[in-house]
Amino acid sequence: MGFTYYNLSDPDSAFLHFDSALSHNGGHAPAYMYMTSLCLEQEAYEMAFTYVDLGLRLEPENKQLLFYKGIALAENENLEEGCRILAKVFYAGVDQAGDYLKQYCYSNKD
Repeated sequence: MGFTYYNLSDPDSAFLHFDSALSHNGGHAPAYMYMTSLCLEQEAYEMAFTYVDLGLRLEPENKQLLFYKGIALAENENLEEGCRILAKVFYAGVDQAGDYLKQYCYSNKD
């Protein structure tokens, strides 16, 4: 249900359903991915850190979760660590990281 509400752009309902699912089964990494994505879309970066870190405890090498962590770090102005993670996942095959690398790490802000 959370995924359905997420796709319908109803973040409040999606959050409630994902949170409920996680309270029943905290070992489901995709739910942490969706929660982190939802938090990033809502610019709730501190909350995003909570969910991404919990998801990474389950799957430490999950490229999508690492990508989301890199975004949250960059958006939260921790550019050194954010750019390091974004570069790592970009070179591991997450092409979307390239746009964030251009925006936050390799921009021409002279």
